[in-house]
Amino acid sequence: MIGACADQPSASSVDDGAGTPASDAAVAANEELLLVPPKSVDCLVVNLASGWPTTTVFVVEAQGECITDAAASGDPAQMAFFGRDNEGGIVGSIVRVGGSDDITVIDYHIDPEGVVTSTETTCAVLDTSGIGPPVCTGP
Repeated sequence: MIGACADQPSASSVDDGAGTPASDAAVAANEELLLVPPKSVDCLVVNLASGWPTTTVFVVEAQGECITDAAASGDPAQMAFFGRDNEGGIVGSIVRVGGSDDITVIDYHIDPEGVVTSTETTCAVLDTSGIGPPVCTGP
């Protein structure tokens, strides 16, 4: 890890307050997915199920400066967002900046058995206008 923009909570801190907590297999698979690529800045892992009562609203302008700065500069970085699906699995998004105009957003679901399904979108620009995680826009 080159640097960090904020303290990174453990992937195993999936909220188990209400509903069905994530299974051990799902948590283990999530921890593998959240590994930051070598030579990339670790911007943050946001557990979207850690707020009251079990949700968090993520505001890009206030909390996503590290990844948006990396996208603007082309510096390699990663930021991840996840929460439980209340059926023993985990859903999430990983934003990876690989360089100038090289951004990948991975949206994923991990079932209770730890099986990962995902889609990847690549782009040159991040849309940070929403209240959730940044999304890919542009060519």
